[in-house]
Amino acid sequence: AQAGLAVPFIVIGAVKLDQARVAAMADLGYKPEGLYATRLNLSAIGKSDNDREVFVRSVQDNLAQAPGVQSVSVADGVPLDFTYRDTRVAREGQSLFVGAHTTRVGAGYFETVGIRVLVGRTIDANDRAGTERVVLLSEPLARELFPAADPLGGRVDFALAGNEQHTYTVIGVTTDLVSTQMGNPRPQLFVPLAQHPSSTVLAIARGAAADPSMQRVFETALTEAHRPFDSLGVTPRGTDGRPNAGRGNAEFAVELITGEGLVEGSHADLLSHSAVGGAAAAVALVLAALGVYGVIAFMVATRTREIGVKVALGASRARVLRDVLGDALK
Repeated sequence: AQAGLAVPFIVIGAVKLDQARVAAMADLGYKPEGLYATRLNLSAIGKSDNDREVFVRSVQDNLAQAPGVQSVSVADGVPLDFTYRDTRVAREGQSLFVGAHTTRVGAGYFETVGIRVLVGRTIDANDRAGTERVVLLSEPLARELFPAADPLGGRVDFALAGNEQHTYTVIGVTTDLVSTQMGNPRPQLFVPLAQHPSSTVLAIARGAAADPSMQRVFETALTEAHRPFDSLGVTPRGTDGRPNAGRGNAEFAVELITGEGLVEGSHADLLSHSAVGGAAAAVALVLAALGVYGVIAFMVATRTREIGVKVALGASRARVLRDVLGDALK
């Protein structure tokens, strides 16, 4: 009976959750159409950090020169990539830390991904190692950390994965946008990739939507970028870091990520969660129905003599049924 009372609240909660997810899907905060990326395992490139920097710059230059490519950038993630890079951030001098999703980005990231900067500036080539540590906050995070103050020029404290905590200066605020998955908490921060290098990054490009030629564009760009390292005896590898079996030095194997594919994958994940939730609710409903049936059957069994007396005194079948169900509802 208690489970039966809980079922309506389960259904209402599921409906509200679905409404929230639909709302999240309606405003992604960036432009997935025409967005392409591939993952680069830099630990498999060259023999030094300088070699890896040269390789990444070469990939970007090759992509930028390819026909149909409008802009390029590099980062350790893009929206809806299902990769969690969480941290805890607080306003400088305060002890109240809040959760946020982090992304290390290069110059041109916001223009390439299609993220609007509401105030301030974006991260550019001048934000490199040795310069002031800077950060951009998404609108929800800026509102939470600076509820009654201008966030521009403000200072925040946080630590990236594997690094010490540092203080950063806020140089901009972006629009609200999705993070790892639709429906996930959306507070986010963006820091320069040059100040915080990563062993795995994404080469990102914007072109025409659903353009099949982009696969070849990325393969050519990576192959040309790797050519100077062929003489070093480094085994050519795909974007996942595994050797290109049977491909030699001729070309890179590229697993192309598309913005539309990320949205569809996140949408499918939401549907899977909804299906699991619906199945759990159905099981709860069946169990509740069995429980209510058991309670009513027990009530009838304990009142058999009373019901018999009522029938003997002329009570109709409908009257007996009404009394039993009325007591059950009460």
